[in-house]
Amino acid sequence: MTYWLPIFSKDSYFDTLLQSFCYCIENKGLRLHDFVFMPNHFHAICSCGVGNLADVIGDIKGFTSKRIAALLKSDGRSKWLYALKRAGGDEIDVKVWQDGFHPEQIHSLPFYEQKRRYLYENPVRAGYVEDILEWRHSSARYWYADGESLLPLEAIDW
Repeated sequence: MTYWLPIFSKDSYFDTLLQSFCYCIENKGLRLHDFVFMPNHFHAICSCGVGNLADVIGDIKGFTSKRIAALLKSDGRSKWLYALKRAGGDEIDVKVWQDGFHPEQIHSLPFYEQKRRYLYENPVRAGYVEDILEWRHSSARYWYADGESLLPLEAIDW
């Protein structure tokens, strides 16, 4: 059974995700090109200048899992904590993320644009906003409206 809780709808939980991405950008060679953070998951187009991208994503997920478990305990969100403990089974204290991740190599500009559109349309498809530029937890405004980004971004050189 999968538990999709809107964990990142509360600022302190969302900030945990931002902090983890910032740390990996500054210290682990993560290069972030595009992102959308949803209330219960994220999408990112990223690469890794140093090391292994799978390891860096694993670090993001590991840090946020531990920190969110602590926040849930301190916030008294026992029902959410219970649901995440059930999701983890006997081997894990709390399971915030699904196992693994689903990377796809960006091999061409048209493929990149397709993936980018999918990523930015996520909040629209979910009914949170009507236009991609309305979603503040995304890099769309940075690239399409000269807005600010919540995280440091790098353009992909084609």
